[in-house]
Amino acid sequence: MIRAPSRSTWSLALVGLAIAGIGVSLDFAGASPVGTSSAAMLTGVPSAPANPGRPGTTSEEIDRARREGIASLDLLIAGLVTRASDASPEDLHALAEAHLERSLLRDIRKGMAVGRPTHAELPEELADDVDAGVRAAEQAIAAGDDSAEIHRILSALLSRRVTGIAAALKLRGRIEAELQLAEERDPAHPKVLIARGCGQLFAPNRLFGHDPAAAEAKFLRAAEGLPTDERPWMFASMCAWLLGDAERALSHIDAAVARNPAHPYIVEVARRLREGTDDPFGPDA
Repeated sequence: MIRAPSRSTWSLALVGLAIAGIGVSLDFAGASPVGTSSAAMLTGVPSAPANPGRPGTTSEEIDRARREGIASLDLLIAGLVTRASDASPEDLHALAEAHLERSLLRDIRKGMAVGRPTHAELPEELADDVDAGVRAAEQAIAAGDDSAEIHRILSALLSRRVTGIAAALKLRGRIEAELQLAEERDPAHPKVLIARGCGQLFAPNRLFGHDPAAAEAKFLRAAEGLPTDERPWMFASMCAWLLGDAERALSHIDAAVARNPAHPYIVEVARRLREGTDDPFGPDA
């Protein structure tokens, strides 16, 4: 028997955090399995990306490394860093994106909750990723990259620094400004839709923009534009659960599992939804 959530299972609203709504939301927006590629699961050795960190590294290659785990991103980032002194805007863009994805991988088992940041204080390795990613994104923009994606990446990296109300108030203006620049350049970009949807999903209450129905619609559009990415379906599942439709939530999470059956958190959420637990999207201990 699958039970819909009661309001008592939601996190307490932290008024002010949603002002940096994307800052709260993206704490889990890039989570994916750590070292769980098929090869790694069978051999215990993470598989390396082909030509890690070579010139012209694409978002698709970064996403493939993300799905394989931190070890693959480590190799890719190391290759990009060796050329940092004379890197092209494209290389700097790739480096910023890779640092963002690695920072998110570090929180694989933190779960998701409305209106609550993932950390009260950033762990050192995560902070290092965020700082390096912000530097690379700013350098890419200074070198002429004015794409929707680089502004979305910078907004997401800045949002990772949100650890409470004070940080939210300090960072909200720049986080929102970068996301607005991304929207101006490509409002239909799937990852821009995810960013806005996460702001609506994780805001603490409706006064500050909490709207899981609107967020779910954005995630479903993003899922069409990112046919191999499991994360839009994961977020859409949480929206459906918050809206009281546990069956739809399970259907969405099953779609996420189909895209990445090695993702430990998503597999765990699917199990919890089937069992009707009170907090299926909580931490995966």
